[in-house]
Amino acid sequence: MNKRNLRFIAIAFTILAAPIGVQAQTRVERQIASFFNIGGYFYLDNKAVQGLGSPKFYSEANYFGRSARAGKFQLSAGVEFISAADEFFPFSGGNSLSVIGVAGRLATPFRPRHTRYLLTVGLYAHTLYAPNIGVNATIVAPGAAIEADIPVMRYITFVTGIRVNPSIDGYNTSGIMIGLRFF
Repeated sequence: MNKRNLRFIAIAFTILAAPIGVQAQTRVERQIASFFNIGGYFYLDNKAVQGLGSPKFYSEANYFGRSARAGKFQLSAGVEFISAADEFFPFSGGNSLSVIGVAGRLATPFRPRHTRYLLTVGLYAHTLYAPNIGVNATIVAPGAAIEADIPVMRYITFVTGIRVNPSIDGYNTSGIMIGLRFF
């Protein structure tokens, strides 16, 4: 299955699986806005930087269901699509890393004007496409991210974090992400 088909499946699943409830309009608006989360991705491994280049355009789309309380934290499960590429999504070309999969998220509760911390762990299909070094490989492996969401405005949040991914063909794809989330 190629990268374009995986993206389509992830987007379709996210839209179709979204529950429609009393706050449907707000949920739909937030879900649509999640496709426009943008930023930069910086590989941590020197070999990856030399072979794949850095920084990359970073975009993510995710859908996590309603949270359950776990003490002072919120626990939820969902799907995630992450892309770190030479070209800004939806354009394609050059080197890219795609991460698509199911995940669980442990987060501090949302409070206006307060930093929110998130720990996300899941099972992902990691695809590394780098034609200049002859790599086009997909592996299924666990991955994780630790993030901090820092509110900037009412509907805009600055995001920073570290993502731990597996090595693909000898290239460690773990990195630091910074960006903006809308809603």
